[in-house]
Amino acid sequence: MSNWAEDVGPFVRRQVAAALSVAADGASEGERGAAAKVVRALVGAFLHDRLDEVQATDMANVMGRRLDEGQVVGHLLRALVVGSAAPEKLTVGIERLADRAAEGGARESLWHLVCAMLEGPAWRACVREGLAREALAVAVNPPTSFTAIPERLIRAWLDLHGSVPDWMADVVEQRPDLLSSPHMPSRWVWPLHAAAPTTTGWHLLAGSLNQKCQPLEAVVFGPELDVALETLDRALGEERDPARRIALAGWLAELGGPLP
Repeated sequence: MSNWAEDVGPFVRRQVAAALSVAADGASEGERGAAAKVVRALVGAFLHDRLDEVQATDMANVMGRRLDEGQVVGHLLRALVVGSAAPEKLTVGIERLADRAAEGGARESLWHLVCAMLEGPAWRACVREGLAREALAVAVNPPTSFTAIPERLIRAWLDLHGSVPDWMADVVEQRPDLLSSPHMPSRWVWPLHAAAPTTTGWHLLAGSLNQKCQPLEAVVFGPELDVALETLDRALGEERDPARRIALAGWLAELGGPLP
């Protein structure tokens, strides 16, 4: 009995090659982005873990040529992640692309590359703190035409390293809404808040079902305990919702602060 995937394989590979050529040399950025999307779709549907080394290298080369076009890089990168049977062979090339994106100000491509590296077992060890920090800044203050979910990078970094770095605290202070995001695993919410306690953060946590009345220990906040108490006390004074006030008052008591 013939194997359907094997039968269509040669045809699909030809179509991937044709679309990849357009992604490299198409007449417009929109055309190149659309062609890269076709490559991603074909690989995802027909070549899962079956992308040969030549086409994987070709995709990496096209990304290098179009590093200033984040849409092309994003789609081709996803095709590589899904299709490559040996992603470890691409590690050096992907790392170089990330360095080039950082050095050349290709912010959208940097975001795609760093996230893919952090999420891929073969590449995550290559992500330096500086690259992750730059990529997270892109997500928090993205280019006008680009939307990113910063939680994606944050949770990948935390799952890899197991603790909140100092440079991530600035992001949490700037974007306390990350604490109540459905994209943020609950196990990381308290450590992130403890790194940069804000009044807004306390309000958001008091209204979050995932964090409702969870016990706290003062040691979690470390050197930020005074800030935590000050901002928590302020949040309690501002809050008018009875259920949220109960949660805030409970946390204040658990941290050893005076109740009003």
